[in-house]
Amino acid sequence: MTLLAFALSLVLTDLPPPPAECRRDNECELTTFVGCCGSCCPGLRAAPRGKDERSACKTMNCSSVDCATITCKAAPDATLFIAACVDRRCEAIRKDAECRVAEDCTLVDAAPPGASCTKDTCCCPVKVANARTAQAPASVPASARCSRCDVPPTRTACLEGRCQAVTFNPNSKKR
Repeated sequence: MTLLAFALSLVLTDLPPPPAECRRDNECELTTFVGCCGSCCPGLRAAPRGKDERSACKTMNCSSVDCATITCKAAPDATLFIAACVDRRCEAIRKDAECRVAEDCTLVDAAPPGASCTKDTCCCPVKVANARTAQAPASVPASARCSRCDVPPTRTACLEGRCQAVTFNPNSKKR
């Protein structure tokens, strides 16, 4: 019984967070290194400043890759990105990003374009996400429509540097 209780306590114990790669943006740098065995496609990402990623490559036995059959997206323009520390990890983010994390965004109520909200046509405004630092009003997608007042729970997310309003199931354990 004691062994079962011990095993259960191990399962229920929260794991410690992964070690921090960074605490500040200046601890990160942009890199085009795409791995020890190379890649057919160019890449751009952020890594801890001064980390020697190539040292691990000395012991790897890489097979050759036939790049003739692989289609790549255009190489990202490194001048449009900065290396930033986001949630203790180095990430390449666009210089024009309006957010880094969901907390940089806020939900606002907005009427869809051309909507005249009356008691018969529109009950509740649309929830849209906007950067907390935004000076302009939130833009409402052209596809947005007025909805009934039973609007699903909505939260903000920062996806690829843009604030997004996403619906979620409040009964779900992971938010």
